[in-house]
Amino acid sequence: MKFLIKAAAALKNNKRFVFVLVGAGSQKEELMQMVKKNKLSNCLFLPPIPKTSIPALLNKFDILYAGGTHSILHSYGTSYNKITDYMLAEKPIIFAVDEPDSLIEKVGCGIQIPAENETDIVKTILYLGNLSLKERNEMGEKGRNYAIKNLDYKVLATKYLEILKV
Repeated sequence: MKFLIKAAAALKNNKRFVFVLVGAGSQKEELMQMVKKNKLSNCLFLPPIPKTSIPALLNKFDILYAGGTHSILHSYGTSYNKITDYMLAEKPIIFAVDEPDSLIEKVGCGIQIPAENETDIVKTILYLGNLSLKERNEMGEKGRNYAIKNLDYKVLATKYLEILKV
């Protein structure tokens, strides 16, 4: 998340973008200090919310972000629980994780960029921000359609039971 804050610093004079961080992650205090040190008025911190409130909150945003750190482990894939929530929210996703053939890339519901690179985050925010609402909606629809068709618990349970029949 440090690199998202660095991207927010680079965009601090662009009034089109506000960065909202939700939760009580282990880096929250450090991130808040970064915002204070850089006098960023474009960053807001919200407390954790109940899981049931996540869809309503995500609906308020235009672009969603999931970032990671450089790790050899990511070359084997990742499992970000929030990605399903993001896909269901029907919003474009910036996926800053070093994961080859990521779901975001395969589905076309966002843009994958390397982890820990605020320059790429800024470029991607500007790119997505300059798309028309229709183009962003189409990108988000791809994620929602995929999630409903492939990531619903009933669908996953059916696939799991099929595997067990072998």
